Amino acid sequence: MERDKQKNENKAATTIEVENLETERKDSNRGASPASSEEKTNEYLELLRRVKADFDNYRKRVQAEQSKLFDQVRAEFSKQLLPILDDLERLLESPGEDHQIREGAKIICQNLRDVLTTAGVESFAAVGDTFDPNIHEAIGVEHTTPELEGKIIELWQKGYRFKDKLLRPAKVKVGVKKGENINEKI
Repeated sequence: MERDKQKNENKAATTIEVENLETERKDSNRGASPASSEEKTNEYLELLRRVKADFDNYRKRVQAEQSKLFDQVRAEFSKQLLPILDDLERLLESPGEDHQIREGAKIICQNLRDVLTTAGVESFAAVGDTFDPNIHEAIGVEHTTPELEGKIIELWQKGYRFKDKLLRPAKVKVGVKKGENINEKI
């Protein structure tokens, strides 16, 4: 809204400048000398350069806004696909005898992963990674050895990000040093 107002003000100012220059040109042409005509020509050229620069800046700003909007839509759509991918992965991990259904689900799951990767979505979090509260959600903690303290010891749900934006935090179980009060860590 503010940008539109500013655009309209810039357009109005440019229109007034052109009208003023037109009026001055008409007035000066009545008894104009060649030197003043050259000055007027230079003024018009300068005005034209400014208008061209304004338009170039406007075009670049619109392209940047469109790109940002496209990324937001792509991220939101990808976020909506993640539960489907989770369900397919759970199906593949569950025990079952039907080989054909499993193979079909495996192909669909891989195709969906490929589509998300092509769109710029990547998964993160693995057992053994260091816990980061900015991208991981601790669903539980467990007493472990000192080398596993602060590390992910169980992955319950993968985390995903689109470019630098977190789509979904990873849900994990974190190891804590034996003897620490677990309730303080949660």
